[in-house]
Amino acid sequence: MVRAYYFFGKNRVFLPQLVGSCVLLAALIMFVVAAGRMFDTWDALQKYPDCIGVKDVEIDQFSQVQYCRQSLADVTGLHLRHDQARVTTRQFLITLLPPVAELLFWAAAFLIGLIFYQTGVVKPMRAEKLKEKGKKK
Repeated sequence: MVRAYYFFGKNRVFLPQLVGSCVLLAALIMFVVAAGRMFDTWDALQKYPDCIGVKDVEIDQFSQVQYCRQSLADVTGLHLRHDQARVTTRQFLITLLPPVAELLFWAAAFLIGLIFYQTGVVKPMRAEKLKEKGKKK
């Protein structure tokens, strides 16, 4: 079996292990970013009813609702109709599922990177051991 090595300085690096470590690092970073995006979306959806319920003396109710809708749209991308005051369950799930799917995607990418990284750890059997197994039969 021919192994592809990459020379990094004076050391030999097994190519799939190098690719696996790069994928691991990128997937770990993107997993943290996706988790932050998911929690930010969750927080924005949970705080929206409290935002539109605030009674501020200096701001009229229409301006308050417009401000809350705009901040919800900025964080989650969810745009509510003008005649809609609350977020429906369907809108809640449709808004929350893409960040969860992104989080799961990066978790899967992390596992694939781990599989690539572990390919270099397995050591092949030596020829002597193979000959001994052949003699026993």
